[in-house]
Amino acid sequence: MGAVEESFVENLVAIRWRQRRHLIAEAAEIEKGRAFLEWDEMQRTIAEPGNFPRSRHGGGLLREIANVEALDVCLVKLGAMKTRIENQGLDFARDRADLVELYGHLDSGHWQMDLHHWYQRFAETAALPEDVRRQKGLFSPENCKNKLWHDLEEELQKLRWYKDERNSMLCERLELESLCQGIPDSARLDTLMRYATTLDRSFDRTVNQLERAQRIRLGQPVAPRIDVNVSSS
Repeated sequence: MGAVEESFVENLVAIRWRQRRHLIAEAAEIEKGRAFLEWDEMQRTIAEPGNFPRSRHGGGLLREIANVEALDVCLVKLGAMKTRIENQGLDFARDRADLVELYGHLDSGHWQMDLHHWYQRFAETAALPEDVRRQKGLFSPENCKNKLWHDLEEELQKLRWYKDERNSMLCERLELESLCQGIPDSARLDTLMRYATTLDRSFDRTVNQLERAQRIRLGQPVAPRIDVNVSSS
């Protein structure tokens, strides 16, 4: 095999490699659009008023957990509050500022039963005289404390799950974006399809050139080249 034929073979190998890379990028583009549709919808829903579990009308950091800094602040503040309740018991006045920052104010627009609301109720119940609680069948102070502590733990678990899912989705999205960047101008599938067509034509043209070179080397008759240029003008 001569140098010309070797160069054609090298071109064929390179084209096959590009075709394989194209298939990977095409699959990544499809997966990127499918895999993150539900996640992106969840992110959009969180940003809308009143749509996040235990959200509130009128503000609070829990409405902003799509922002990683806001999410971290929520985790720190709720974790510290849980520790205080475990060690010192319920104290609505002590924790009120954090509750307002996390859930918003308890005003006329605060219609959802979130942790801020339940903390106030449990604290009021725990402060009642024992005979009143017994007469109305209400929780004891210790039960109020334990119930709110478990509610806090549930809230923290939801936020930790969200943070883990967010990090996982971010890593997967970056990986797919990296694969998609393996093809020039591969932001859309129609571009990928055009690129695939170009590779197929390059492969066929190179095969023909290799066959011509082999025939010439072997002294076999070679058909005249036919060049067809198609113009849209």
